[in-house]
Order: sequence, then C-alpha cells, then structure tokens
Amino acid sequence: MPEKFVADLEHVREVTVSGTADLHYWRKRLQEEGLTPSETDGAARILLTAADARFRGVHFRELSVCVFAGDGAFLVQAFNSVRFFAWVERVIFKTPYTFARVAIDAAAIRSEMVEAHCGPRKAGPTEVDGFDGPVYLPNGRWFRAHIAGLTERIAFDPARDTFQTTLAPLLESRFTPREWHLRRDARHAKGNTLPRRA
Repeated sequence: MPEKFVADLEHVREVTVSGTADLHYWRKRLQEEGLTPSETDGAARILLTAADARFRGVHFRELSVCVFAGDGAFLVQAFNSVRFFAWVERVIFKTPYTFARVAIDAAAIRSEMVEAHCGPRKAGPTEVDGFDGPVYLPNGRWFRAHIAGLTERIAFDPARDTFQTTLAPLLESRFTPREWHLRRDARHAKGNTLPRRA
C-alpha cells in the first residue's frame, strides 16, 4: 500500500544549489539538536532549493536551506511566497518557514546561472535523482520528504555565476556553491510532522 503524504505535488520546477561549508560550525550547531552533519572531503554538505509549484490550484514559490545530517537533512530555514502557506508550515507542521517574496531567489539569497555572452553550459548526464528520507526540524521533530525528477547537474562557475546571501548560518559557515541541480518536472511530497524518538 503506497504511503500517504500530507502534500504530494507534481510538475514542480526546481533549481538547487549544492555546496560545502565549515564542518566544525555545523557540528557545533547541530549538536544541540542531537544530530551530526554528514561529511564530504572534510566539509558539511548544504542544499539550497528553490521550487515553483501549485498546491490545490494556488501557485507558490518556496526556498529551503538544508544541511545533510546522518540519514537525512536538517532544515535550517525555509521561505514561502504565500503568507498562509508559511503560517500553516510554521504553526501546524512546526517547520521553520517564513513568508518572503521568492522568485527563485529570496531577499536573503540571490543566485544566478549565466549563459548569455558566455556560450552554453556543459551539463553532466541527465538522470532521475532526488532525495527520499527524514527531514529533521529545530524542535525535536521530523517529517519524511520525497523529491524526484529528471536532474541536470552543472558545475557552479564562480567566474560566470553569482551567489549572494545575508543568511547568518551560510555566512558564518562560509558556504561555497559547487553545483547546480535543475529539475524541470519534479515530484515533491512530504509526510506529517512527527516527534523524534529518543
């Protein structure tokens, strides 16, 4: 019997910037949550995902900032362009959402991939990829997330691409963008928020 999700969205357009950050910073930050950041080449792994979707006919955009931890990811902060959706996430599902104008960037984060005047970008092999696992929250809770879709991977080029942020955790941990993940037709699903087991 297929698992039931509280939200299950099809045809989501998604742009993700993956990168690395100071491992010591995130070890200290996640220690109070009882979590340990995942390590790649001595650094923590960070994902910033901007999504454009519809839920029950209402168009919205959202941006989430996650750090990989153990078998899942810790949701540091998230923004939604619909004030009511941000309220539902924050109050009903206990997630760290805030209302913001999101146009595949938010006031706190701006990133751009440049092709004009520089020629086409070389993408790696396009394959079905995503994330399926627990998303841990700052309040001792979690939910299951499922994200999947045909994914293009393109290296982040500091000479051509831009990334700016005012989010303290990204600045303090010296986040460095490494790769773009583009999904033009993805599925985003999430389960109920549940308390974590001791």
